Amino acid sequence: HNEARLLRDTLSHYRGFGALDVIVIDDRSTDATQQILDADPQIMRFTPKDGSTFAADKDLWRGALLDRYGQGRWCLVPDADEHLIWHGFEDRPFPQLLADLDSEGAEVLIADMIDMYADRPLAEHIAEDGPLTEQFPFFDDPSLDPDNYRVSLVPSGRFRRAFPCPNTEAYGGMRDRVFGGGASVHGPLGGHLLRRGLQIPRQWPDHPLAWARIAARLARNRTAKPHAINKVPLIKWRAGLAFGGAQHHLNQLCTLSHEKAVLLHFAITGGSEGIGYLSDRAQHAHGAAYYKRMQKSLRDAAVDGVREVAMPV
Repeated sequence: HNEARLLRDTLSHYRGFGALDVIVIDDRSTDATQQILDADPQIMRFTPKDGSTFAADKDLWRGALLDRYGQGRWCLVPDADEHLIWHGFEDRPFPQLLADLDSEGAEVLIADMIDMYADRPLAEHIAEDGPLTEQFPFFDDPSLDPDNYRVSLVPSGRFRRAFPCPNTEAYGGMRDRVFGGGASVHGPLGGHLLRRGLQIPRQWPDHPLAWARIAARLARNRTAKPHAINKVPLIKWRAGLAFGGAQHHLNQLCTLSHEKAVLLHFAITGGSEGIGYLSDRAQHAHGAAYYKRMQKSLRDAAVDGVREVAMPV
């Protein structure tokens, strides 16, 4: 929705993967998104039915199209502001990655969203033509702040049973650090568990789940529910699969790859106006909670006479 400022670079990124069939769901954009998509004859553009919304129906949108066009095929399912990168990306092309996934018998590649940002005020985070990685080259380095990124068992047992793959969630990054609504309060033991005990595997087997539940309780965030950054951006689709919570989880157990991958996440690229629009539209996670907190930070800065809200590099 209204991704014209990102689309050209995102499409260029994925065209570098080789010959792909591209399907885009355009959620009633009012900017130049439709024109950009329709100018490319290789793109199939779909529009949701009236009354259907991203917040309520995004999993159904993706599932319906994947059932129709993707069964038995490796399918990329990124959002428009996400660029998939895997270990050895520069020297190992996408077809080789798929061959390697097939050789290990994998069905799913897990990746975590890495918030990308610039060394300038939040209000000036505005994307222009050109590579997004050059405009927003910074990210929170886990080697410098090991507590920032963490993995824990999915807190809701009901959700784990309905969407068991993966049964862990990852949290952290710049948005969580600056706009997460409160720091994690887990103490020394919880911190150790987050860093060591729950990092691997991303799918906990049945027999140690009791230990994982205890560890997750000791290490949980007690001030605000963090936003999951783990996603399933690459999957060999089959009938009966469905997403839960966007592309964060699947309703069936699948064989996870051992490959390492991330999604470079260009979430803040519209400046103050873009943040306000996303906040008011309230279609993202938890009613766009991150964007509402960003908007409040900008308003508070204006009231206090502060000229900028920045993310320290």
